[in-house]
Amino acid sequence: MAKKRAVGRRLPGRLLEEVCWSFTEGPFPDRAAFDAAVRQYQIDIRESEDSWRPEEVVLPCSEVRITCEFWEEGWAEEEVEPIIHLTADNGTSFTAGELLFKVHNTVLAQGNMGDHHFFEGLSRKRTRDPNEAPLYEIDTGS
Repeated sequence: MAKKRAVGRRLPGRLLEEVCWSFTEGPFPDRAAFDAAVRQYQIDIRESEDSWRPEEVVLPCSEVRITCEFWEEGWAEEEVEPIIHLTADNGTSFTAGELLFKVHNTVLAQGNMGDHHFFEGLSRKRTRDPNEAPLYEIDTGS
């Protein structure tokens, strides 16, 4: 079984907190379309500043677990917090573009985020088992 964590490398407590994004568009068919949309969103929000660095390695591990609050629709709306498992394409690390692309498309498939659809980064949650893939929570705002 492959190690989930890079040996000797500390994992960040916060990820992608400087990236402006909203979980309202998509899902995106491919990374190129997604990267272009995120780049344009950065430019629009940051008044012409292109701060999107999709090829920057942001997480030095092969797998990650992501959680976020969703609203399940039905007779009564219920809050749920599924855990999403993601695997790095190269088997060793996630770039900003790959991670946000996978998070975005997976989040849209999970359910309704309500009015909390503005991405504010990922925060690491502590887990007891060091052999488990790290767990990050999606921070959102409205």
